[in-house]
Amino acid sequence: LLLRLLLPRIRLLLRLLLLRLLLLLRLLLLRLLLLRLLLLRVRLLLRLLLLRLRLLVRLRLRLRLRLRLRLRQRIRLRLRLRIRLRLLLRLRLRLRLRLRLPLPLRLRLRLRLRLRLRLRLRLRLRL
Repeated sequence: LLLRLLLPRIRLLLRLLLLRLLLLLRLLLLRLLLLRLLLLRVRLLLRLLLLRLRLLVRLRLRLRLRLRLRLRQRIRLRLRLRIRLRLLLRLRLRLRLRLRLPLPLRLRLRLRLRLRLRLRLRLRLRL
């Protein structure tokens, strides 16, 4: 009789224990997952930091090289670039004139002015 009375209680206690164990297991799993995520995050951050450091080193090297370029070289480069730009602009203008494309207003006005000035000069030279 005593056993019959105690049996349901024992079953209940066992069930509760089992449930508790399951809960604990789940919590452990969750914690493990969180740890894994944190690790991944830290890895990513470290990678990013490394990349940034590499970039910084590269940039510094480039800057040093640029500073080593002497002032003369820089000036020469600038001059070359200016000359190239002028040539390109002239070429573009010639092409536009040849193809009879509409010129932008500023350019048209400038060209007219130049033509007038040339004409004046010629007239003066003749006189």
